[in-house]
Amino acid sequence: MPGAKTSGLGYAQSSDIKSRTWEQYRADMKRKAIVELECLGLLRSLLEERAGGQPVTVEKHGVDAVLWFNAKAKPSAEPDYRAILPDGTTRLYEFKHAREPNLRSFDIKKTSVHRPGRPPHTAHADRDIFYVARAEGKHGFITPEWIMAHGPIGPVPAWGNRPAYRVPRNDFLPMLSDGGERLQSVIRRIEDKELLLEFQSCFLEAEQQRLSGRLRRVVDEGAPFSVVPKTLDGFFEVCFLIRHLKQFPDDSGLWLVYLFSLLSEGMRTDLLARAMYAIDCLYFRAIDEAGLRENEHRVMIDGLRRIQNYIENFSWNLRATDPHQAPIDELRHMVFVVNLFEDVRQDVFYRWGERPRPPVVTPTSRIFESIPDVAEVALRIREAGEPTS
Repeated sequence: MPGAKTSGLGYAQSSDIKSRTWEQYRADMKRKAIVELECLGLLRSLLEERAGGQPVTVEKHGVDAVLWFNAKAKPSAEPDYRAILPDGTTRLYEFKHAREPNLRSFDIKKTSVHRPGRPPHTAHADRDIFYVARAEGKHGFITPEWIMAHGPIGPVPAWGNRPAYRVPRNDFLPMLSDGGERLQSVIRRIEDKELLLEFQSCFLEAEQQRLSGRLRRVVDEGAPFSVVPKTLDGFFEVCFLIRHLKQFPDDSGLWLVYLFSLLSEGMRTDLLARAMYAIDCLYFRAIDEAGLRENEHRVMIDGLRRIQNYIENFSWNLRATDPHQAPIDELRHMVFVVNLFEDVRQDVFYRWGERPRPPVVTPTSRIFESIPDVAEVALRIREAGEPTS
């Protein structure tokens, strides 16, 4: 399981991670990242309006300013955004987002309102809560003091009955403003990227079913089960099994070098997707356990360049590039590749420090930013009528 032993960084780890698989945890955090990164520009615009049109700097803040998904990181109660206002002062903003319609109450974690500890509590004075009520198309700023005054504390079933401030709907919604078309455009981008996230997850689910079918046939039909590691298919199957068995090789970096040697120009998208899964598996294991040797760094640099070229040269408009694969399947494979590639790229950017890095490695500003037109890809997925998960 990926996790930086020395950095302590990670994306907003939830306290219930032990109840989820690594894949479930990573998908949940990716959904959170989609919403927060898409809403960053909206927050900046609203703050600049409050400042009379003067520029305001807004950036992700705290532990999840770095978007790699580290399950070993310590949970953080730091706010989500940091803004530098025109007068030079700094203000923090806790982001809250409700997707479901017709909520009876709007729930705010106690740590977002005040420091933990025994009462009497004092509300945070260095931050506001930036809230987006997605179903109602509303947004607004609310102070922790107001939450303490209007939200009785009670158990929240969706959070395992953990206590939180629960502000009644009729009190909360009047504090928000109609977001209009500006908010709706942000919501559409979020929904498109959520669709892509679910759409690509079907690839791994299908691969799991394929492998489990092969294993069942060993008993049902006496069919032999063999893995040929000299092929990408075989290498993927080995990595899939060792990840789920939690039995990794002693020298993942060496395996990574061999894996990159199997990549070839013009390879099928399903093979590239399997290769990207194995790269993700071995890279995080290698970097966490012993780091990478000089030759392994060079291989990573060259390999990430090549994968970036695959992504850039792919026909994202669903034109068939392989007579043996349906265009919608090719699209799913490439969205899967992008999903993992961006995570590895982000980890490389922050953890390699001053080591040589591929020119394509830059900090992630949005999820699925490697896809040239997310809205068009999402439209084609909807038109194809494909199930997302």
